Formats: sequence, C-alpha cells, structure tokens
Amino acid sequence: MSMLTSLILFVACQSEIDTKPAAEVSEVLVKPQAVQPEKKTIAKVPANVKNMAVKPTLPKGAIAVSSESTVEFIGAKVTDDHRGGFEKVTGYAVVEDGKLTSVQLDIDMNSVYAEEFPYSDKFVEHLKDEDFFFVTQYPKASFKSTSIENGKVTGIFDLRGVQREIAFDASLSEVAPFGLKAEFKINRKLWGIEYAGKVDNLIKDDVAIIANLLFK
Repeated sequence: MSMLTSLILFVACQSEIDTKPAAEVSEVLVKPQAVQPEKKTIAKVPANVKNMAVKPTLPKGAIAVSSESTVEFIGAKVTDDHRGGFEKVTGYAVVEDGKLTSVQLDIDMNSVYAEEFPYSDKFVEHLKDEDFFFVTQYPKASFKSTSIENGKVTGIFDLRGVQREIAFDASLSEVAPFGLKAEFKINRKLWGIEYAGKVDNLIKDDVAIIANLLFK
C-alpha cells in the first residue's frame, strides 16, 4: 500500500465522533417489583370539558423542557458521518435553590430525522427498523437523572428496552432560562444496536449525542 493510499484511508476514517468524550457506562441492577392487580376505575368527566386537552402534572419545582431544545446524534461509517436528531422531546427539570437538581426526558423515536443525507427518507426508515431503533417495538427512549453534581450528570438511559447508567460532563445554566448542554459518545452495541453495515463501509460502534436543553 502506497503512502498516499494510506493517508487517504486515514483521513477517511476520521470522524467528529472521535473528538467527543466518552460517557461512563455501567449496568443497572433493577430489583423486580411485585405486580399489583390493576384497579379499573371510570372517571366521570363533565360534559363541558370532554374535549379539553389535559395538561401533564409536573413535580414540585419542575420546569418543562422548551420546544427550542434539541437532541441530536452523529453516527458514522468508515467513509463519512451522518447527523440526525429527534423532533419530539418532552420532559422537565427540577430546580431547587436556583440549581438544576434533576432532569427527565422522553424521546419519541418515531420522530427521528436525518440531515443532508442522500435518500434521507429511505435512510430514516432504515433507522426506524430492527437494525437500529426498532420503533415498532420500542417507540420511546428516556433518560432520568439520578444525580447532578459539579457539572457531572448521572442517570439511566433507556433505549430499545435496555437500561444502562451513563455519566457525562455538562454545561449547566443556573439562571433563567435554565439549560443543560452536553456532548459525549456511547457504544451503540451496549443498547443492542449491532447492525454492522456493508462489508466495504462498516458502521462505527460509537455514536455521539449532542443535547442542548432549555427549561422555561
């Protein structure tokens, strides 16, 4: 192999993902809970409010995530990067004494999109199938923090029915509007996404997550 060919291959293998810090990932030990019999009750709804939207109840001190928030990802094959994200992200942060103390997010996996990619519609449909997010089986992903201390966020990331604890550094805004920004990478295979791609253009295991959250 010539030096020029080696250089071309080296450059082609570079990815923006490589510049992101890796999140700390560990297993979650969940104790089984006894299943209680479901009690069915029929709520009486006044006729004049049957067509009104019901607003979700937030915990005390919680602030809903703003529609301006973004959760994006970067995946990569050997040859190039593919950036995308999710259009529907809901959740909230709890603020105590002017500081973010917890965050909970739900991601609608059907809202996945891809940016500037040839045949984007076909690519997005592939992201939704069993090779990747398997949205018919797992329509929602979620993150629930367990601690936020000194700029480090730790919590449970649930994707494709797999729960793992992740910890990553974040930039926190402690004045209104409150915010959280973080960029890190995780190994997709730890959440059961094992599709390798084509033999001549394999998919990298690491995926970057870029979150820019505002709470108003």
